[in-house]
Amino acid sequence: MGEKRKIKIYTSYYAKVKELRENNIVPISISLKSPEWFNGLSIRDFAPEWSFMKLPKEEYKKAYFKKLDSININIPLRHVQSIAGDKDVALLCFESLKTDRHDDWCHRTMLAEWFKKNHNFNMIEFITQKDIDKAKKEKDKKILKDSQGSLF
Repeated sequence: MGEKRKIKIYTSYYAKVKELRENNIVPISISLKSPEWFNGLSIRDFAPEWSFMKLPKEEYKKAYFKKLDSININIPLRHVQSIAGDKDVALLCFESLKTDRHDDWCHRTMLAEWFKKNHNFNMIEFITQKDIDKAKKEKDKKILKDSQGSLF
């Protein structure tokens, strides 16, 4: 009997749902609310609290990490596994990091940082070849850097 394949966990945003599904990646909401049209599943354990929304970045991060530290991480991870089966997943929020108010950060980037720090597990932003080609054309170093990541 073969070893079960490790799933990859990406981060992304709702505007990428169609591309994610085309790549056989299961989209999962990790925001407090999801768009009305989103018919995927949600894991609220990874969502920030409403009270975090107006905090400056460092205070937000401290409060969000404290929330993550307080949960039994195995429960949401088992939920991810039950949703995904052997498919890769993408944890979604609203922010497109290039264009939204967060200036290249949001709670999904902090979640990835927290997982790396506390569980030595890498999550990377879902980036398509189309994104890489567009970044090259626009000389966007952030996307080109992120495209070099590897989960395992």
